[in-house]
Amino acid sequence: MEEKAKEEILANIDGYLRSLNRRRIVKEIAVYHKVCNGSFSLKGFLAYSHIPFHKIYGSLTWGEMCQMAGVQSEISVHSAQIKFAVTKKWLATDSFSYFTQLLQFVESGFRCDTHTFSEQQKRCAVMLYYDLYDKAGTYASIEDMFRDLASDQLFIQELHEVVDYLRDRCSAPEKADNSVYKEWNPLRLHGVYSKAQIQAALGLSTIHRKSPSREGVERLKSIKLEAMYVDIIKKREEGSMTAYKDYAQSREFFHWETQNRVR
Repeated sequence: MEEKAKEEILANIDGYLRSLNRRRIVKEIAVYHKVCNGSFSLKGFLAYSHIPFHKIYGSLTWGEMCQMAGVQSEISVHSAQIKFAVTKKWLATDSFSYFTQLLQFVESGFRCDTHTFSEQQKRCAVMLYYDLYDKAGTYASIEDMFRDLASDQLFIQELHEVVDYLRDRCSAPEKADNSVYKEWNPLRLHGVYSKAQIQAALGLSTIHRKSPSREGVERLKSIKLEAMYVDIIKKREEGSMTAYKDYAQSREFFHWETQNRVR
């Protein structure tokens, strides 16, 4: 395109996105509900309206928007946790395998026998815990968390729609872990995760204790593992506001920065 035409089109798109306030989105939901022929869903609404997913959760949740539109009468008691997970964690996550495991939890209605979980499933459950909550100790165990979530059908319904949508848009070319940690490690090569998810996956955070580390590297000396955190796209998730220059120099070398005190 010519440079001027390109600028005008981008300005129009930017103006449209900024005009998508809460009231306008609620109005669009009400209209969609009337014309959807009984197939009302988050994914269907996004396809119908072309409203970006992140605009839905900019200030409220899908359930809260639907309540304002008169589509449903009640909202989940865990609405704050859904919004936290989406805006602070999942918009920065690109892992088909992780969202698939979450979908399995949701599709079971969280009525799982956690005692039969594999090590990878246990760690994914802790990852989910830190997606929903920002500190340790909210529940005494994963079993208690699942029991509480299982009692909230509106939460299960909305989480199913959200996770299903986010899984569909994953694009990372994931590969199975080929390291000595593969038996218990739920992370996949080339997957994109939040720092809290990685800490839970590696056992650095548990449901009772959150890793206090704020540096760009953590070490598990007992199993000879070193985690080096990298942010290619700045400001994509909470806690990623640093100005460190992380980038690939070539196929063999990566430029990585962290605090001076890190050895």
